Amino acid sequence: MEACGAGAGGEAEVTLGDDVVRVRADEVAVVQANTWHRFVAAGTGRLRMVCIHASDVMVQENRADA
Repeated sequence: MEACGAGAGGEAEVTLGDDVVRVRADEVAVVQANTWHRFVAAGTGRLRMVCIHASDVMVQENRADA
């Protein structure tokens, strides 16, 4: 596992590679290492989430077509 996002409130549309899933409060999205991902607020309320990264270093690369 590279990263994990846990919904603390609201809803998110989570892109994991080519797949898109919806995550609500108290649900978890697990992202495998080297998988492009993003979290976008999708509900009417404020998105609150906790991200856990297994690495000491986080490297962000922006995807050109996102």
